[in-house]
Amino acid sequence: MYTGSSEGHCTEWSNKLLKWPQTSVGREASKCRTRAKKWSDGPVTCRLKKVSIDKETGMKMCLYYVQGWKTTDKTVSISPSLKCQRSFDCKRY
Repeated sequence: MYTGSSEGHCTEWSNKLLKWPQTSVGREASKCRTRAKKWSDGPVTCRLKKVSIDKETGMKMCLYYVQGWKTTDKTVSISPSLKCQRSFDCKRY
């Protein structure tokens, strides 16, 4: 799986500017205090979208919406006597 080498974007900047004697120009570039979590890090949440019964096998089919951009839905087949989970952490790919 590809993970980029760059850091996540900055969500909070330091607005504390230094006064004149501390720098030659009177101010210093702002620094990033908090970075966002990268999209490629961490788990992805799958949420229940639809429940149906497969007529051929009689199994319960749970269709899940996968969180994220350009993702496809995930289908899980379980026994008809069991309930589908509302949400769970699933693999990204």
